[in-house]
Amino acid sequence: NNSTSSQNVTQPAISWTAYQKYLKTNNKLVKNGLINQFVALSFHVDQSGKPVQIKIVHSIGIDYDKEAIRLIDTGPKWNYIPNRSAPIVVRIGF
Repeated sequence: NNSTSSQNVTQPAISWTAYQKYLKTNNKLVKNGLINQFVALSFHVDQSGKPVQIKIVHSIGIDYDKEAIRLIDTGPKWNYIPNRSAPIVVRIGF
């Protein structure tokens, strides 16, 4: 962990490194071969740490969008920051 005020930064509860590993390990479409593109999603985090209001910001096709949403929706919890109004944006590579 770095010492920048992580209490004010919404981030995965498990660490960015572990979260990136989760995304790579659980991405079902990457097993078909990388296409060097990404889906970007935005979301908010509820009080339990679950991503909610997940929206596609950058699409590369419906199958990729669905897989990106699944990864965020079923993935590790996030740190909840009270009164945060800005959504989190995450890019998932394919």
